[in-house]
Amino acid sequence: MRLVVLIVICCSVLFGCNSDDFKGFTFGDVKTISGSPVSNAEIHILYANGSSARKVQPSTSINFSLPVTSEVSFSTKRFGANEKIESFSEVLFSAGHHTITLLDSLYTNGLYEYFLETEVASHQSKIQITRTEEQLKNSFLPLTYTDRSGSFQFQTSILGVGEKIDYTIETGESASYSIDNEIEFIAIKEGEIIARKTMLISNGAENEVSLIVN
Repeated sequence: MRLVVLIVICCSVLFGCNSDDFKGFTFGDVKTISGSPVSNAEIHILYANGSSARKVQPSTSINFSLPVTSEVSFSTKRFGANEKIESFSEVLFSAGHHTITLLDSLYTNGLYEYFLETEVASHQSKIQITRTEEQLKNSFLPLTYTDRSGSFQFQTSILGVGEKIDYTIETGESASYSIDNEIEFIAIKEGEIIARKTMLISNGAENEVSLIVN
């Protein structure tokens, strides 16, 4: 039997990634004007095309249909990373339409992948999560944190720069957009934005960004 998957955003399936996309790191730090490090600051991002993504992403729910009763396994992870964020295995679902709602607090802005597997088929797709600035202040798990020296780093590939997102518009037609390389880094501490900077990110290269607290 064939698995029919209906998704809030119908995203493209990954058929493989260029190994060059998984080279390079983004380095950064958060400091005061006097040069003092700011430790344990949350690092979030805003994409230049974030408003477009919000228009095609009304929620973080994934809808799917099963032709017959089946055991379902599901997991999510950040794009370009290996660690699972949410998962369940071999849960029995009846035939019909179902919705999986992602736990909001675990997802900040960024590109994610999800994997849905039944007894007869599997599906793998990408989904871009887009929060407003006000939402980012409210306890979402950040991209990363600064350490005691005010520094942070992560593999650039997890930003998903250049990745294509396919989706279906209301008329049933297909459309797509690509994640822009213009990214704004935001440092949040104690629920307030303390520093921010916009820069162009290059995949497969080292990118450095310094956030200064005013």
